[in-house]
Amino acid sequence: MDEKHGYGEEIDRKLGHHYTGQFVEDLKQGKGILRYANGNRYEGDFENDIINGFGTMVMKNGSQYEGEWKDGLSHGKGIYTQLDGYVYNGNFVNEQKHGHGIETTPEGDVYRGYFENHQKNG
Repeated sequence: MDEKHGYGEEIDRKLGHHYTGQFVEDLKQGKGILRYANGNRYEGDFENDIINGFGTMVMKNGSQYEGEWKDGLSHGKGIYTQLDGYVYNGNFVNEQKHGHGIETTPEGDVYRGYFENHQKNG
């Protein structure tokens, strides 16, 4: 079987995922769109078959994360928003709010400060 190289499409029937984008030596590499079986959708950078770089994940429930990714996890600077108006703009480490950030609640309350392991700290 030939390796995928260049722009193409891959359907994982076992997991129900659908990828459209760039391949290098049979691996997702570069820009692409990954649609998950659960209704989530990621559009952005891939490296060695893994979400890495910058991209946007829109969840089935309407919430979304736009920002930096590392090894398939939100990691680095990003913005997470929910349909109810909740917004967090700041740093993430392994999908946890961690470092400086600004959190705005649906009621309009704003916290600017430090987060550690997904919790306000300071």
